[in-house]
Amino acid sequence: MARASRCQRECRGFDSRRPHFGVFNNMNKLYILLLFFCSTMLYSQEVQPAPDYKDGDIVVIQYSANWCGPCRILSNLIKNDAELQGLIKTDTKGYFFIDIENPKTQAEQDWLNRAIITSLPTVVKYVYKNGTWVKQAQFKGYRDKQFLLKWLSTPKIQRVNRVWT
Repeated sequence: MARASRCQRECRGFDSRRPHFGVFNNMNKLYILLLFFCSTMLYSQEVQPAPDYKDGDIVVIQYSANWCGPCRILSNLIKNDAELQGLIKTDTKGYFFIDIENPKTQAEQDWLNRAIITSLPTVVKYVYKNGTWVKQAQFKGYRDKQFLLKWLSTPKIQRVNRVWT
C-alpha cells in the first residue's frame, strides 16, 4: 500500500485509490465561496444613467486609442469643425470619447465592457428608451465630414440592434 503524503493524511476521508491534489478544508471552501460572490457582484453592477436623461435622448460614443491614426484624425475633425459641433449640440446630449486602453472612469469602463469593439475607431449612437440605452447605429473606421453630418442628422432608426440595461 502506498504511503500517504502529509496533505493526504490531513484531509478527512482520505482514500488511497483516488487521486488527491491537496487539502480542501473549510477555509478553502469559504475562500472559494467568497470569491464567487465577489465576482458575481462585480459583473452584475449596471451602468446607472444620469437622472437628467429622458426617453429619446441620443448620446454618441467614439471608441478609440491613442496609437490609432484614423482615430486621431476623426477626433480632431469632430473637435475642430464648427458645423459638426453645432449639430452635436442641437441633436444629441453629447459626443464622448472613450480610450479603449485607458478608460478614465468606472463609467467609461462599464460602457467599454458592454460594447463589441472589433475595429478602430468605432462610433456608436445610443438612444435612451424606457430606462435603458439602445444601440441605434454605428460605423467603423474614418469617415469624412459629409458622412458625419448625414449620419448624425438621420432620424431615429426603428430597428433595434442591441439593448443594454
